[in-house]
Amino acid sequence: MHRIKRDSMTKDRVVLGLLFVFVFGVFCFDVFVVPTVILPVALYAMPIVVGAYYLSPRQVSALSVWALILRLPADLVAGSPAWLLVLHSLSVVIIGYLGVVLAARRTREAALRRESEAARQQVTSILESITDAFFAVDRDWRFTYVNKQAEPLLRRGREELLGESLWKVYPEVVDTAFDKQCHRALVEQTTVEFREFLAPAKKWFDIRAYPSQDGLAVYLRDVTEQKRAEEALAERVRLATLITHVDTALIHSNTLPEILRRCAEALVEHLHVAFARIWTLDAEQNVLVLRASAGMYTHLDGSHSRVPVGQFKIGLIAQERKPILTNAVLGDPRVHDQEWARREGMVAFAGYPLIVEDRVVGVMAAFARQPLTEAALQAMASVASGIALVIERKRAEEEREKVLEEAQRRAAELDGTLEAVADGLVVYDQTGTIVHMNPAAESILGYTPEQRELPLAERMALLRMETADGKPLPVDQMPVQRALHGEIARGMVIVIHRQSDGKAAWYSASAAPVRAPDGRLMGCVSVFTDVTALHQLQEQREDLIHTVSHDLRNPLAIIMGQAQVALRHAEREDVVRKCADGINTSARRMNVMIRDLVDVARLEGGQLRLETRPIDLISFVHDLLERGRTVMERGRIKVDISPDVPPVLADPDRLERILVNLLSNALKYSTPETDVTLTAERTNDEVTVSVVDHGVGIAPEDLTNIFDRYFRAQGTRRTEGLGLGLYITRMLVEAHGGRAWAESELGKGSTFYFTLPLA
Repeated sequence: MHRIKRDSMTKDRVVLGLLFVFVFGVFCFDVFVVPTVILPVALYAMPIVVGAYYLSPRQVSALSVWALILRLPADLVAGSPAWLLVLHSLSVVIIGYLGVVLAARRTREAALRRESEAARQQVTSILESITDAFFAVDRDWRFTYVNKQAEPLLRRGREELLGESLWKVYPEVVDTAFDKQCHRALVEQTTVEFREFLAPAKKWFDIRAYPSQDGLAVYLRDVTEQKRAEEALAERVRLATLITHVDTALIHSNTLPEILRRCAEALVEHLHVAFARIWTLDAEQNVLVLRASAGMYTHLDGSHSRVPVGQFKIGLIAQERKPILTNAVLGDPRVHDQEWARREGMVAFAGYPLIVEDRVVGVMAAFARQPLTEAALQAMASVASGIALVIERKRAEEEREKVLEEAQRRAAELDGTLEAVADGLVVYDQTGTIVHMNPAAESILGYTPEQRELPLAERMALLRMETADGKPLPVDQMPVQRALHGEIARGMVIVIHRQSDGKAAWYSASAAPVRAPDGRLMGCVSVFTDVTALHQLQEQREDLIHTVSHDLRNPLAIIMGQAQVALRHAEREDVVRKCADGINTSARRMNVMIRDLVDVARLEGGQLRLETRPIDLISFVHDLLERGRTVMERGRIKVDISPDVPPVLADPDRLERILVNLLSNALKYSTPETDVTLTAERTNDEVTVSVVDHGVGIAPEDLTNIFDRYFRAQGTRRTEGLGLGLYITRMLVEAHGGRAWAESELGKGSTFYFTLPLA
């Protein structure tokens, strides 16, 4: 009963399935497989497997059962069109199980498709809502997706870009860092991140590229403002460092060239300019002189080493006292060498006058290969002000150093002059303290270092000062005291007895106050002129007057007396002859003294003329001695002249005078009956003649003055004559080109030498 009932039910289902197949197959479905033989089987299975599984015709053909395949429209299966398979086999159970399994799988796949679509929609929504630009390309670099934020960046709509090649649409980015990084990401299948300035957008971007097997996804974040902020911060740091380095150079460098060099180097380093230069003004020649150059040019010579004010842009900056600033060098008429600027890639120029108190002291300028920002220009202006101040400061220092050097030079000259002055010179301050004393004054006053520190009154008390008439000089009458009280003392003759040896020396002392520009007394200066020689000359003059008056009167008196005797005894021949001899001798003595006076005048006036000729000394001396027997003690004179002494070149009359003077002096001042020896010998290219006596000798202090005019050695006995013999001898020897000198030792005698040139 049950089987009959089940079969009845199955038949009912077959009828219903048949109606379903024919109704939906005819009106709703496309029937692809219709083997009529198995149609009842397919109809039997229909109610079980309708909508259970989707297969393509190829998959169905692989099955080992007959099938009925229906194509279901997409709107019935909520997706793409599908195939409906109706199977019938020996076992309805198997068919039913297969239908359940296929139906479950179809449900899961539909759910997955819905989830995938939802995810895709969600991703799309996210990509469209993010602020970053995003696009994706396939492995052939064709755009597959572009979000709306990328459209302004790419300057095209997504419809224009999808399917197009990235490098074809944007050829300007080929071979850029963007190109290289994207290719690296795709080839190496690695994520890359980098920052790049994209010329098409004229902006800076942080770029991230994510590779996949299908292509590349690229995110671009606009960081232009951040980049600008970073650059501005970096620039502020650079400019602050620039100012610090410049300040360090201005403060710690020693010389102006070093300061300017370091400033120019700081400009190049921190402003990234191509080169920087600094000129200083030579005001006298009105020329700007290049003192520092850094960067691509460091030499200081060439056409820009000296720029006249008013010429070229550098000279114009100085003349107009205004900066020249441009970020468009090419085409700027003030930049003359446009070809050089184009070749070197110069973009910007900035030149500033260096001004201090409305005075131009120089020019600072720089060329750059990139535009100079306003902040950089402000920093350069600040640097220019600092450099101008240091140039002026150094100029003032150099001027001060020049003034100091000039003052020191003049002080040295003054010191040298004061040191060289033969007169004693002492400078005192207002209290009488010694400020300066030259060597002559030190010798005159003889103060020790300790005595120089004593008060003025105590110092003066150490000196024994007298007036010209031998009276003590009161302290308040001393020239220094008078000058410190504002008086001027001139030519006051005083006698100072030296502390060292007590010897007296005569001085003409003068002193005058030294006043400041406002008239305030600052001290005084005192001068001591040694007039001892003048005093001695005065004494010699008085002696000469006495000698001339005495020595000329004596022979004159003899002449007059002898003449009177001759007149009274004219009848006596022997008396007359004796009187005549006396008159002749006295007249000869008078003639010698007059001749000496005349010769001195001629020698000192340069009017003496020599008539030189070769002379044989041996014969000349012997002849002289024979002729002088009546006036010289011939027996005391010994001659020792070597036979090989060559002839000399001399004036015979003047040579005779020289020999007579020396022999007469030797005979006169030596002990009677002692010998006087005359010798001669050759020394190199001259002959040295000497006269040796054995007299009392000459004191060492008198030896240096023995050939002076009117000089008489101290302690010698009084003799006739004017004191001109040795003086005339020296003058005559020197007129021949020779020398005269003496050597002596007290108590042992003296030797007088002179030289004559060879003939």
